[in-house]
Amino acid sequence: MLSAKSPPDPPGQPSVALLARAQGLEISWSQCSYDGGSRVTGYTIETRIDGSDDWITITDDHICNSYTLKDITVNSIYSFRISATNGYGTSMWSQPSEPFHYKPHTNSDNNIEFAINYLESDRDIERRDVVVEKDVNFNEIYSLKEEVGRGRFGLCKRVIQLSNNKEKAAKIIRCLRPKDREQVYREIDIMNKLRHRHILQLDGAYDISGGELFERIVADDCLVLTEYECLLFMRQICEAVSYMHRKNIMHLDLKPENILCKTRTSYEIKIIDFGLARPYDSTETLKILFGTPEFVAPEIVNYEAVTPASDMWSVGVICYVLLSGLSPFMDETDAKTLCNVTQAEYDFEDEAFDTITDEAKRFISSLLVKKPEFVSFVKHYS
Repeated sequence: MLSAKSPPDPPGQPSVALLARAQGLEISWSQCSYDGGSRVTGYTIETRIDGSDDWITITDDHICNSYTLKDITVNSIYSFRISATNGYGTSMWSQPSEPFHYKPHTNSDNNIEFAINYLESDRDIERRDVVVEKDVNFNEIYSLKEEVGRGRFGLCKRVIQLSNNKEKAAKIIRCLRPKDREQVYREIDIMNKLRHRHILQLDGAYDISGGELFERIVADDCLVLTEYECLLFMRQICEAVSYMHRKNIMHLDLKPENILCKTRTSYEIKIIDFGLARPYDSTETLKILFGTPEFVAPEIVNYEAVTPASDMWSVGVICYVLLSGLSPFMDETDAKTLCNVTQAEYDFEDEAFDTITDEAKRFISSLLVKKPEFVSFVKHYS
């Protein structure tokens, strides 16, 4: 059997977004639909400013599917294109991005004030149980747009609801086995039980036979946060997790990837992905062996009973990551990471913590406790 070797197909059309607090632009794109039979080793990114015919190379050895551009000119219109390189050559250029007019916001303080006011307000969320709809044409309800995320069980696409032109996020999961479908239905059932302004609201669910939708549409820079901005995020996370626990629901997969900002410039968050969530019953013992090594609690690694305190360990890790940009337990391998978790080995020695208050450090230490019976829920990080 012959195997054709060639340069990769072009990457997907790049999308462009303004970073939080107008600190630059984030360019992201989907991977090549075919890698040419050889691993993609890097991407070349070029930009063109409106009014010019020349494309300018930004970088020719980038290895991730996203890039942060900070050296930009105010009130300029940018387009971007991407090519990919493997062991056999370089792809053709991607389709250029939509032109992006860089007009940075000047009211970041107002954004923070709005976020505080929002957190203090009580807004009723409509109670509506979502029922899975079958035998529907998804494309008659929504218009599919670009990919915004990808996880173990599927991917997330931006969609436009055709009836009202509202933007929404669609999580698309391929169910190859009956237990895959059972997992999805369990996630829907759990989300139907949760109504909170900081937990993602499920709006609809569709069972599309044959996986046609999935087959048709399936073809990593750091933001430095101030301690005050971390406070805004952590307060909402704690509110949402407290609500889940009052409803006797454990998320069991809390991590930054599952905390969605409403927009790229706001401080309002939603907790997403309840695929691993489980009901909590104090009269029963639940043991699990899943989760993300960096954020999983020691009792999960040791195959001991999980409780709502297991979520609080993850909250502590998230806070550590947001404040420092570092992962407290991550090591060279998953095995070493899990060993660090079971020993609760972490510190605040890195210079990233030099300006962090003792109060914030105490908050983290109150959550990263080996024996979960000693963890008490902290209502707010304030």
